[in-house]
This record gives sequence, C-alpha cells and structure tokens, in this order.
Amino acid sequence: MFRTRNDTRPSGSNWIRAWHRALESVGQKPLRVYDCHAAATTWLRARMPLAETARRLGHSVETLVSTYVGALDDEEHIANQRVDTILE
Repeated sequence: MFRTRNDTRPSGSNWIRAWHRALESVGQKPLRVYDCHAAATTWLRARMPLAETARRLGHSVETLVSTYVGALDDEEHIANQRVDTILE
C-alpha cells in the first residue's frame, strides 16, 4: 500500500514519511497510526458491526478480530446480558 519515492517498501526510518505522503496525496489531514487504532477500538466498543468496522479500516473481518481482539474482551458478558434480556 505504501511506497517510497523509489517505489520500494518503506523502511522503519522512512515509513512515517511515506504515511504522511499517502495521506497528503488523498487530501487527508495529518493522522497518526495510533489514531487508526483509537478509531477501531472506539467503533468496536460502540458495537459497530465487525464487517463495517473492517470495511472502514480496509481490513478483512479476520484481520480486524485478530488485531483488535483486546477491544472485544467483554463480548461474552455483553452477549449473555442481551440473551438474558430477551428471555425475561
């Protein structure tokens, strides 16, 4: 996805420059990589469907779940509460 001026993959030292050039090329304001993680966990905590969250991040659902599994830690408890509510 990200390429340097020489059309190679960015190294650790020039990755952030490639990131900023990519954002600039699509008219996006500066954005930290952390901002993407914060958005993903916020969307997941807000119960945005996994497929929609993955689409917005450009991930597959499998990648989303494996990457952000920590944000889903309380899913079993929430699911049990929802089932209990329906059964009452």
